[in-house]
Amino acid sequence: MAVEHINETDTLNQGRIKINAVLDQSNASSEKVDAYNTLLEQGINDAKQIATDAGQEAIQIATDATAGIEATANQANANSQTAINTADNAVSTVNQNKQEFDQLRNDFDGLVAEAGDSNPEIVQARTDTSGIKQVTLANRLSVDFADRMTKADGVEMLSGQTNVKKMMDFGGKTAGNTATNPHQAYSDFTAKSLKKPSDIWNEIGQTDYNKLASRDDSGISTGSSANGVIPQQLYKLNAVETVKTLAPQLFEGLSATDAVKFIKDNFVSLVLTIRGKASSPNNKNLKVSTYVASADTWTTQVQGDATEYTDFTTQINDVNYIGPDGFVYALAYTDLTNGVTASNIDIDYVGMTVEVTLEAEEILEKQGFAKAENVVQKADFVAHENDTDNPHSVTKNQVGLGDVPNYAAATDAEAVEGVSDNKLVTPKGINSFYLNRTKIRRQKWDEGLNWIAHRGNNSTYPENSKLAFMTAYNHWGIETDIQVTSDGQWVCMHDPTVDRTTNGTGTVASKTLAQFRALRIDTGGAGTNLQTMSDADKVPPTFDEYLQICKQMNKVPIIEIKDYAYTATHYNLLKETLNKWGYDETNCVIATFSYTILAKIREMYPNMELHYFVNAIDANIINQLTALGVPAVCSCAYNNASVTESNVRLVHAAGFKFAVWTVPDDSFAKMIGLGVDYITTNSKSGNLRWEKLTLLNGFTDNRDSVTYQRMNSNFVQEMGGGIIHLEFNVLEGVNTQNTAIARFPDWANPMYRQWSICTIRTSSGGAMGSFDINGRNLQGAGSGEVGTIAVGLNWSSRSTWATGSTTYKVN
Repeated sequence: MAVEHINETDTLNQGRIKINAVLDQSNASSEKVDAYNTLLEQGINDAKQIATDAGQEAIQIATDATAGIEATANQANANSQTAINTADNAVSTVNQNKQEFDQLRNDFDGLVAEAGDSNPEIVQARTDTSGIKQVTLANRLSVDFADRMTKADGVEMLSGQTNVKKMMDFGGKTAGNTATNPHQAYSDFTAKSLKKPSDIWNEIGQTDYNKLASRDDSGISTGSSANGVIPQQLYKLNAVETVKTLAPQLFEGLSATDAVKFIKDNFVSLVLTIRGKASSPNNKNLKVSTYVASADTWTTQVQGDATEYTDFTTQINDVNYIGPDGFVYALAYTDLTNGVTASNIDIDYVGMTVEVTLEAEEILEKQGFAKAENVVQKADFVAHENDTDNPHSVTKNQVGLGDVPNYAAATDAEAVEGVSDNKLVTPKGINSFYLNRTKIRRQKWDEGLNWIAHRGNNSTYPENSKLAFMTAYNHWGIETDIQVTSDGQWVCMHDPTVDRTTNGTGTVASKTLAQFRALRIDTGGAGTNLQTMSDADKVPPTFDEYLQICKQMNKVPIIEIKDYAYTATHYNLLKETLNKWGYDETNCVIATFSYTILAKIREMYPNMELHYFVNAIDANIINQLTALGVPAVCSCAYNNASVTESNVRLVHAAGFKFAVWTVPDDSFAKMIGLGVDYITTNSKSGNLRWEKLTLLNGFTDNRDSVTYQRMNSNFVQEMGGGIIHLEFNVLEGVNTQNTAIARFPDWANPMYRQWSICTIRTSSGGAMGSFDINGRNLQGAGSGEVGTIAVGLNWSSRSTWATGSTTYKVN
């Protein structure tokens, strides 16, 4: 009952490949059903034969045997009945498979019906499942759906205890840094037995961390042909820090030991997910074990054939796999080498979900909400506030301790007419800036120069994408653009249409939220790294997701509302969403080119800092800012002729701050010299500086279009506290010791010379080498050039590249 492929036509062009794939699946299912029919017939015949033979045997035994042997005959009859039941079960199984096939056929017919409209779900399904084996896809879907929170889960969470899950993987991981991602990975291709977590390991570099973070068929390869070697990779996953991100309030005041105890007391399960392949002289088995610290031993959790990249998932319900240090250790490996044929593992993705039970009321209580049993005490306190049984017979409100508004200063006209009952009338000549300083100080951030990542880190990932937000490490705030869908949901997108940055067409306002989420980002930014992004990374984000990322990264949201017409319902949803993530008028910024929108936001948030985007500065702009009231910011294009030192002073004198956008690196110094308060930029550099190394002496950047897409090779960046992170990955050049490889900026130059380990590519594999960091205070002849990194030891065998990564203190 095979179905012919549909030929390519104009109307079915976009859905053709997916439909043909479904047809192939349908044909396969048809063949499966036919196979079941064959097995069924064989099973029935075998069952009948068993029944006949058993029955004949029973008759013979009953005829020839004594009464004691009759029991044996009865057993033979029972055996024949079992065989018949087996045959009946086979019939039931075939019928069930037939029903599944019919359902698949119905689904297929529905896809065919929709294909004429180039349904985006079909196009996306084709992309998502292209080249993926059925077992692999089933594993991914199983993990995905298991991690989703249902409405029932949400209700349960608010009503008391609930089980919550959090993934531990290497998304957004920076090598050598556990601040943004606490997990670590290591590799070894020399040991002849399974190494313990306490043994000496080599941590992987940034390139390999990027590979572990996504399923892109480009994994970390660890192997050897030396006799008896077991290639292995260790993953150190921090369960404590992971659960802390779910409810940091519950860990306040806990020691490290108590924090681990809390995790273990509330432990539910671990779910390990790994994608990889393996080969050895004997087989192609990939093995994964987890470590039990109390027994000092590894326990195998996964073992299976992995000729090609294969997904494995397993659930672990034993709390002992969380060690006394709060870490879960997983080890991937394969069988040992025989000295001739190499053993190798290649891991494309590693993740582990930790599931714990949390008490909603305990979290809320930590945030200042009263538990049910404390409500009576709160009621008693309110009664006390309003009690007039005191010497003066007054309440709290009567003595001025109620909600005191923080009024702005009245204008001259308002003071003369006396028409405003919510403005302060002050002597003429006193600058309202000084009266309103209290409002500026209401904001929960430091005064001074702050840097904003324009549409996220769009120099590495597409603008307004989740990865762009998640990798804006160096900036004080993250800016995004929001507008509403046709069903009234706030989403992140700059343009009025989706054409420029996604695979779709049409306006955002014409699409439902579901249609918007079916789109996939396909451009937007100079260094978009699209090849390395997973499908989930390419889904354009909602306003909810953006705020969640800002909260997780402790960044100030800079929310630009696009200049369109919005209803009261839209604004109410905006406020509800901000409240949901703990944002109010003290800890976020709303910005727009529309004065009308700013006036509406000022009604909603009397004390929020508003950024008024303008193309040029004039008296009318300052008048509008004055009408809005402090705190407000004049935000102008950095290269406009009106951005001058005198205009910055004028805006400051009026009581407002000054911001500029979108400033390139070579204009930073000029803007800082003007005295601006905010710099919005597309650069990776911000409050914490970032800069490319200047390569010297013929060395070139080893960054191609695929292998190193996610790696920002050859750079230095500030990590805070005087710590510098340096990475290089170079080709060409020379191998002579003390030869300068690259120059770094003055701000990254340490006081003293130091050295670090690097990896050298040789003709036979890899080797360890060293490189020097030539600080300001060099000692000894021939010690190198100040402000450079230089060739160190063991470079003589280098055949192509050399790569190194390290951190050091400037002073």
